[in-house]
Amino acid sequence: TAHRNRHVIRQSRRLSGHVEGQTDKIILEKALTVFSSEYAHEIDVETKDGAGINYVIDMLGSWRYRAKHDQDLPRAAGLLDADPEAKKARNNWNKFAGNTESAKCFELPTPPHLYSALEANFKIPIVLECLYDQDAWNWANEKKHLEDRDITSICSKKLINEILANKTTLDECLKEDWKIYVLKQFHVSGKMPMAKRFSNMAADEFRDRMPFLESLVKAIVDYLFPLTDQTVD
Repeated sequence: TAHRNRHVIRQSRRLSGHVEGQTDKIILEKALTVFSSEYAHEIDVETKDGAGINYVIDMLGSWRYRAKHDQDLPRAAGLLDADPEAKKARNNWNKFAGNTESAKCFELPTPPHLYSALEANFKIPIVLECLYDQDAWNWANEKKHLEDRDITSICSKKLINEILANKTTLDECLKEDWKIYVLKQFHVSGKMPMAKRFSNMAADEFRDRMPFLESLVKAIVDYLFPLTDQTVD
């Protein structure tokens, strides 16, 4: 009978994943452990302070160059936010001929708790902190980890004009279950405490509060560990 097995690159040829910052690293490592424990220890998640988009793309570029001269080099993956700038960088990388043969860029998923806010035309940039649920944001707010957001940066021109013309108010456009994501954002100093809070959660709680990360982890693992057909007697 035939069955499919993954090629697993062991410690001497570990696979590499590159992310934008330290908090992304913490959460991705936790998600790998929760949703793909079999492969979590085969992947080195790499970053540096203030890494950002350019760091991830540069690391993928370096890996791609090495792969051209080393056919045995395993694949690498990058993970970016899902804000407009990051989306552009991701799309440009993945569509360039040959890049994804050895290095592919992924993006954070849009969490379901933001669907309604986005449908209401609030252009909230999808960054790591957006993945945390409302209870987490309320906790962060109590701990002074949040700051006021520049509302004009995420409101449509139409809404701004209607507010200026006294046709509506911002409060009238907000819903209780997502307004905190519109009004607030994480202060730089508040990002790490929240990442550590989620990293220290039991696997079941993390899974319950971030179920949408499972599909991202699966996509990354499927790419890094391609399936091959093998015949077994």
